[in-house]
Amino acid sequence: MKPQVAPMSPEGMRQAFIRELKSMGIEEGRNGESLDSLDYHSVLNLVTIERIKRDYE
Repeated sequence: MKPQVAPMSPEGMRQAFIRELKSMGIEEGRNGESLDSLDYHSVLNLVTIERIKRDYE
């Protein structure tokens, strides 16, 4: 039986995605805005696009 792990909050996930984007060398959103100013869904969208780009390069 797997140990149960508490799910991360949306803010915790947002911060994890921002760290991932920064580790990819991305410091701003598509329109030049700061990553820290983006909401959860915008950061999720951006990290998904960048993962797809990375996987197909």
